[in-house]
Amino acid sequence: MSIFNHKGRLNNSIKTSAINLSNQFISLLLNFAYRTIFIKVLAVEYLGLNGLFTDILNLLSLAELGIGGAIAYRLYKPIREDNILEVAQLMRFYRDIYRYIALAVTVIGLIIMPFLPYIIKDSAELPSDINLYVLYSVFLLQSVSGYFFAYKQTLLSSDQRGYILTLFQIGSNIIKFCGQVAILFLLKNYLYTLVFTIAWTIVSNIIISFYITKKYKEVFVIKEKLPKSNRTEILKDTKAMMLHKVGGVILTGTDSIVIASMIGIQMNGVLSNYIMIIGVIKMIFNQIMGGVGAGFGNLCSTGDVKEIKRVFDNYQFASMWLSGFCCIGLICMINPFIEIWLNDPQYLLDESYIILIIISSYIVMSRNGLITMTYASGLFRKDKYRPVIEAILNLAISLVATYFLGLYGVYIGTIVSCLVTAFWREPKIIYRYLFNENERKYWMDYLVYFIITMVAGIITYFSIKHIPSGIGYFVLKLLIVCTLPNLIFVIAFYRKKTFKYYLKLLKGLVKYNK
Repeated sequence: MSIFNHKGRLNNSIKTSAINLSNQFISLLLNFAYRTIFIKVLAVEYLGLNGLFTDILNLLSLAELGIGGAIAYRLYKPIREDNILEVAQLMRFYRDIYRYIALAVTVIGLIIMPFLPYIIKDSAELPSDINLYVLYSVFLLQSVSGYFFAYKQTLLSSDQRGYILTLFQIGSNIIKFCGQVAILFLLKNYLYTLVFTIAWTIVSNIIISFYITKKYKEVFVIKEKLPKSNRTEILKDTKAMMLHKVGGVILTGTDSIVIASMIGIQMNGVLSNYIMIIGVIKMIFNQIMGGVGAGFGNLCSTGDVKEIKRVFDNYQFASMWLSGFCCIGLICMINPFIEIWLNDPQYLLDESYIILIIISSYIVMSRNGLITMTYASGLFRKDKYRPVIEAILNLAISLVATYFLGLYGVYIGTIVSCLVTAFWREPKIIYRYLFNENERKYWMDYLVYFIITMVAGIITYFSIKHIPSGIGYFVLKLLIVCTLPNLIFVIAFYRKKTFKYYLKLLKGLVKYNK
């Protein structure tokens, strides 16, 4: 009997997506509960520091150089073929590389430490009880510790068993939340809360690492090294992944640094609530759609282009529908939610800022199918320089635009840099090298999806615009926002083959559950 998961891709995808979705709802409740308590007990400046250090350490994760993605891509085929030896060799190589990465992150992190005061625009905004260097050291320890355990978790995900990891995370997050809240109430100390978070993160990583070792004991008892020729190929993939990693981290991980250094820690704290909410919605979206990632990798390893194209079209349709619905919901509901949640106007942003932030999110979310397919098929190697160009453009435009336009400039840089690089290049590569087709149909479909999303968004926004504030009215708004856009999507798409595919799938699931 195989130790690997050979159940159907659809079965694995549905199971993974369902459990991931449950995890996101639980995480959503825990995050908001913790954030609410955090804001009531501590000041907004603590939120700004939290966002700033998180982004700095995201930049340090560049040391990972994309090796994780390269290994995950290489694992799909040996897992499908039950090649335990090759999987074991890959995992051993992965472990050794990550130990060097942990050392590199530690050294680079310590080098950055003396420059911390120069990153913050006004040091007077810092809470009086905060030692910048001690706080940063705790964040650095948390970042470094993860590299000793993360490599094993890749095996679960590549084997289409990511749902096991998610179930464990649900229990771990509940325990972490209880500990954090207890420390906040009892000690009212941000640093102690962070220390507990790191300690529990290390303990939970050890537990899941032990489980994976036991689950795949046949893999981890093998001590053979990966042949040199294979290492060379992985390093080629890693070079391409590295550039994607560098570009991605600079693109998404510099906003807090730009805001903290050019606008201020307090604005960074206010914005962090919006980023958290948008991040939660993105995670729910990614968990729903990301459940098929390993299935894509498995499918691409078969080389059946016709089947790959069919699955991609279905996936892209679902991705566009869901990204449109999520972004409409965010534009309509994020300010009413924060108004009820925090009941303090200092935490509210102008709607013009929100629209820009959501537009940048929609551009990324609507490309989800392309991004997933690019990594699953190995075509990231064809696009290795684009992420770096996009990131440099983003940083340059953001710095200049922020100087003249303030917060608007941060997101103008993100939107413009994406539109002139990834937005047009990703479909070109997928259709040319994987499907052997012109990408014209993709753009026609995308334009239709976009126009219908815009129409649905405008109708929904003005449908709730004049509804008063209050919890009861908030529920009414939420019902309208959940119903109206989807009703418009159904009317627009009910004749499409991809819509009929999901309708048939839904009917099959309902019939099965009966």
